[in-house]
Amino acid sequence: MKKIYYINLIAFIITLLLYLTIWLGLIAQIALGFIQLILSLILRFDFNYSDKRKHLNYYHLIVIFYSGLFFIPVVFESFMNNIFGIIIYIILPMSIASYFTWIVDSPKKTIL
Repeated sequence: MKKIYYINLIAFIITLLLYLTIWLGLIAQIALGFIQLILSLILRFDFNYSDKRKHLNYYHLIVIFYSGLFFIPVVFESFMNNIFGIIIYIILPMSIASYFTWIVDSPKKTIL
């Protein structure tokens, strides 16, 4: 559990630091998403991780919904050049990443 927490924390901090240059931050955000998705699947099959199972289910539902947005071309094209684009492509994914970081951080304090 400690390893999952530190892997996630390092990837999250690197992504935040790379947001000093917007393009590197966006690329790092994709890598962070894959890392967090793999870590969440590992936690899904961890039988000792039962106290935050409900939040992990919410996380998976949010990720599925957010991923589904990119299969709708109208959403992708209409939000490209305005403030909603910043919300959809930067703020919302980092909010989801923050939620996963909170999910992983909470049991670390109680279990370990």
